[in-house]
Amino acid sequence: MINTDLHTLHLRLVEKLWDNLLFFIPLDSDILEIIKESDLIKYKDLLFNRLSILDYKKGAFHYDKTEDSTKYVKKGKSLSEIIFLLLEKKNNLKDYEFSYIIDKHFEQAESSLYITNWLNSNLHFLDNLDTTTKGLFQIQFTLHKKHLEEFVRNFYPNKNHLPHNKANTFQLIEANFRDITKNIKLPPLNLKSSNSQTENSKSIVYFNELKKEKEQTNKSFKKKPLVTEEEARKMILKTVFNVIE
Repeated sequence: MINTDLHTLHLRLVEKLWDNLLFFIPLDSDILEIIKESDLIKYKDLLFNRLSILDYKKGAFHYDKTEDSTKYVKKGKSLSEIIFLLLEKKNNLKDYEFSYIIDKHFEQAESSLYITNWLNSNLHFLDNLDTTTKGLFQIQFTLHKKHLEEFVRNFYPNKNHLPHNKANTFQLIEANFRDITKNIKLPPLNLKSSNSQTENSKSIVYFNELKKEKEQTNKSFKKKPLVTEEEARKMILKTVFNVIE
C-alpha cells in the first residue's frame, strides 16, 4: 500500500473516532486575561463554556438537545466499525504498514480517552446542565474507554509491544485497564495532586510493584481525575493560545 493510501486510512479512523464528540472549551481567569488582548474576547460567550458537538466534516456547532442527544448511538457504532475495519485491513497490509496504522490509532484513542475523561470530570464549567446531558458525558467516556480496551485486546496481544513513547499512555492504561498492564513493567510517573495544598509537590508512583504497593497507590489516586484542572489549563494555553508557562 502506498503512503497516500495509509494516510487516507489513518484519516478515516480519525474521523470515526472524533466525529460527534460532545465537548466544551473551559474558560478560567488566566485564559480570560489572555483573550482580553485579542479579537477572541468578542466571541467569549460564543466559544467558551458552551456545550458543543463536533461534526468532523462540517465543524463544531452548539449542542441542540433535540437533534444531538441520541448521537452517542452513532458514536458506539463508529467505534465498533474501527475495530472491524482494522481486522479487515490486517491481512491486506504489510506488517510494518499495519504496525504504523495501529500505533497511530493507539495515540488517537489514548488522547480521546484522556479528553473525554477530563470533560466528564469537569462539568462544573457548564451552567444549568441537566441530568440527562451530564449522563451523555459519562456514556461518551465509557464508549471511548471500552474502545481502547477492545483495540488493545485485538491488536496488541503482546502487551510489551504497546507504544511506550508517552507517559500519559501508561497512566491511562494503568488507571483504566489494570488487567491489561499487570504483566508490563511500567516506569515511574510523576502525578500532580489536584489538592491545592499539595499543588507544587510531586508523588512518584511505581506501577506493577508488589500487590500491597499497588493497592495503596490505587487507594490514594482512585478519586482523582486523570487530568487535573491545572493540567487542562496549561494544555489550553499551549495548544490554543501558544503560551507556555
